[in-house]
Amino acid sequence: MTWTATVFRVGEVAPWPGHYATLVTVPLAVLLHRLGPVPHLVATLLLFALGTWAAERYCEQTGKHDHRSIVIDEVVGYLVTVWLAPWHFLSFFWGYFLFRVLDGLKPGPLRLLDRHVKGGFGVMIDDVAAGVVGAVILHWLVPWTAPWFDAMLQRLW
Repeated sequence: MTWTATVFRVGEVAPWPGHYATLVTVPLAVLLHRLGPVPHLVATLLLFALGTWAAERYCEQTGKHDHRSIVIDEVVGYLVTVWLAPWHFLSFFWGYFLFRVLDGLKPGPLRLLDRHVKGGFGVMIDDVAAGVVGAVILHWLVPWTAPWFDAMLQRLW
């Protein structure tokens, strides 16, 4: 349970466990993206269920809601962010940036979820919501920035 909640103890790395957990999720996200949207969704839902259970047990064990070392929620949130994104390097780059900013700032309803939904589900759901918001922005941002990025790379090579 601790290994799952902390993603093999990545959550115990100071000072920014959420950033590290999201970063180590990038290769998994690329692999799942290549497998297709259905395997990506199935894996994300399984990790959500497993993460909810592990986070609940970890909260009970430590006596703290959403302890900073619980980072399975970052894994799931990032996977949600890039789930249906276009296949481009920028999807994973912008996805990382958007998810981390949204998860850190927790604007509007994300903050309400974080404050009022407790237990393992509460730990997970605000990151899933941040992932959904990030995904919406990502679907606009990548097509808008990819041509510029590709043109810049062509000029460099």
